[in-house]
Amino acid sequence: TNPQEAARLTRHDMISLLTAHHLFDALRGHPKTILVAAELLEHHSLNEVAAMMTVSAPSTSLDHDLEFPTFWASVSSTAVGGQTKFVLQLNRHFRSATGAARALSFDDLNVALKLMHAKDGFVTYGNACRWWNTWYMQLYFTVAHISHLWDCGGGVASQGPVLIEGVSSRRETVEERLEECKPGVFILRLSARFPGDLALGYVTTEGKVLHLLIEARKPRGFQVEFASFIRKYSCLEEFIHKFQPLVAAYPYVDKSLVFPLKVSDGM
Repeated sequence: TNPQEAARLTRHDMISLLTAHHLFDALRGHPKTILVAAELLEHHSLNEVAAMMTVSAPSTSLDHDLEFPTFWASVSSTAVGGQTKFVLQLNRHFRSATGAARALSFDDLNVALKLMHAKDGFVTYGNACRWWNTWYMQLYFTVAHISHLWDCGGGVASQGPVLIEGVSSRRETVEERLEECKPGVFILRLSARFPGDLALGYVTTEGKVLHLLIEARKPRGFQVEFASFIRKYSCLEEFIHKFQPLVAAYPYVDKSLVFPLKVSDGM
């Protein structure tokens, strides 16, 4: 079939076509995933849908997570870019999944598109599905637990400094900004290289800029690997307060003012 023929078919006809195609076996016969494939048939040929949902995408993603196929079908297009429906829907999902008011920035979205190997404004189902399951899900799980901090600053939840920068914030630019700062000033950012984790840059008493990876733990909490030991924390605020080299969030805001810690959080 082709898109023109598909336009004349009913949803029942499309599902019948799918069940007769080898794609049906790849979809494990799951009704919801089959409906997603049927929706894709409205815009693509049967073989194109088969390629999108089987050739590039890992089969485990169809077994364990139907969230992305549903999202993909809602977009109804593989076109991506700054103002396309794909990006708008992605930010809508991000805010819904995390409960955050602050969306991903344009630069953050560009990082995501590069990781999806977008080419000439298009991304394949397989690349996007792989990115969703191995990178994006880790990211939004973490942001969901720290959304109150993610929302702070930038005119979203307050007029103060941005407490956690997005994945587009780079190690090199963090170092440049911290070089002129007083000892104890720090910057937190979501790691693009280690999805779901946070990267910390801070100024030592000697005026050097050091970096630490703050690893997210499941189902919640964080851990930091130091030179000779690993320490676990119930929340990000606990780490900020207990790690003595940290004094103030960039540019210079006392950490106790912007990372308030409750007694139940570990103090």
